[in-house]
Amino acid sequence: MTEDSLAEIKTMLESGKFIGGGTRAKFDRMSLGIAFSSAYVALQIIPIMKKHKAALMGGMFWCYRKDFEFIGGFDEALVSLEDMDFAIRLKQLGDKRGQKYGVLKKSRIITSSRKFDQFGDWYLIKNKKLTKAIFEGNNREVADKFYYDVKR
Repeated sequence: MTEDSLAEIKTMLESGKFIGGGTRAKFDRMSLGIAFSSAYVALQIIPIMKKHKAALMGGMFWCYRKDFEFIGGFDEALVSLEDMDFAIRLKQLGDKRGQKYGVLKKSRIITSSRKFDQFGDWYLIKNKKLTKAIFEGNNREVADKFYYDVKR
């Protein structure tokens, strides 16, 4: 995370306006393939965000522990999209309390491009059906193939 992330989180939580939220991510390296792959993934997530009327950024979540526990943390029964599920439930709790799901404005996280290093920068584009199927959240076969059993 960037240097002032915790200070920004503290400010937002202490304002009382936010239930918690997420942050934007930046890859540790960028290429045309990673950019197109990111755009493709965004196209899969945008309808979910529109449905819930929020920019449900993940990457690094932040909230009070009591709220994390209140909503049951991450759903370990899901094999993918547990982060999106968590964000939706956190936002719903915020809606009930009159609080927003926030996205850090100044801070970011740096995320690894190691999957792209291993499988190629265009992997997600070349495997659109697999990538799209991962957004079901409960397809163990697809999740295993996507995350663990991938062949070049």
